[in-house]
Amino acid sequence: LALNVFGAIIGSLAACLYAVRVWLKKERANLATWAIVLVLDFAGLYLTYATGNHEPYIQIGWCVAALLIVIAAFVRKGDWQWTDIDTAVLIICAGSVAIWLTSEAVLASLLGYLLAAYLSALPQARDYVRHPDVARKSAWVWQVSVIAILFPLAAKYVEDKSGIEHTLVYWALIGLNVIMSALCMRRTG
Repeated sequence: LALNVFGAIIGSLAACLYAVRVWLKKERANLATWAIVLVLDFAGLYLTYATGNHEPYIQIGWCVAALLIVIAAFVRKGDWQWTDIDTAVLIICAGSVAIWLTSEAVLASLLGYLLAAYLSALPQARDYVRHPDVARKSAWVWQVSVIAILFPLAAKYVEDKSGIEHTLVYWALIGLNVIMSALCMRRTG
């Protein structure tokens, strides 16, 4: 329990700090992308709970943080740039939940959710490639997220729940955060 809660606190505090930076206009946030992330976080919370994880504290923290970021971006009139990627993410996310509800195909629904999560990061990755100065300022969020996810992952191993249905989401999201962190920290010509 302690590992789960500690990871949730670390992860949500970092994202909440990002929300404060958006509120203070030190960061720009695409409202459409963050709305999709909010939907994804709630879908992830649902799928995580539905697969038997009754301590999804980090997912709850992500939902709270994403909600705060959406509110900050909305109040500070963040950009609204809906892309084909956002549409694809929404469709895949809805499909993943539908698969779970209609067939209880756990692995298929989790893989769909993770595909949607990776796709949702593409616009941010593209911005990081175009604006490496902005990317460097955002690296800490991705790095802290990696650390935060390690705690609930460790809890799964301590609880002897090391099966793919218990750890896949954590490993995949660690991978996504490592990729984004590396993209932020890359050296430019």
